[in-house]
Amino acid sequence: MPTSPDNRLGIILLSGYLGSGKTTWLRHAIFAKSYGNVQVFVQEAAQQPIDDLLLDRAMNVKVLTGKAGTSEGNDEMVAALLELAETRTRENHARQPDTLIIETSGLANPAEIIVAIREHPILVYHFALRETIIMSDALHFRAALESDVLCHQQLLAADRVVISKSEDLPAQSLANLIATVTKINPAAAVSLSTFGVE
Repeated sequence: MPTSPDNRLGIILLSGYLGSGKTTWLRHAIFAKSYGNVQVFVQEAAQQPIDDLLLDRAMNVKVLTGKAGTSEGNDEMVAALLELAETRTRENHARQPDTLIIETSGLANPAEIIVAIREHPILVYHFALRETIIMSDALHFRAALESDVLCHQQLLAADRVVISKSEDLPAQSLANLIATVTKINPAAAVSLSTFGVE
């Protein structure tokens, strides 16, 4: 299970632009219990509807409405993590999640969340960042990389890049995209996803 030997709760950070396939991937990961019993933080606008299947399958889903990339959004994320840390301290171990998955807004830079957790004097003792996963839409990701600084920052923060809708791209174009991703972030693993299944 992703809970660490020192009992810190493992975090999977899931990022990528709106429409990149984050929620589809997350729904499948929860259904398949890829990370055991999960708690989910969803960092989106207040009006963003939460998928009913997430509510059904996850142990708990918390919606964070602060704008990503702002001090308000960062403060809300830290407050939610502190609340979860306190809950884990109080509750019976059997009722606790195995993993926390944070689905960030498409406007978020994952590196800012990583720093906020690793440099916080309390959170660092309760949470262990396991993996930063960036979802990318095969049809639009390369163009976004060429024109959008934030997309580039998201890719640089990734431990793993999951390319969705890869079946809609010609083989050579897909190979070129993977080569571009690997050139920008050689350390990131790259996988393909169809309807959330890798």
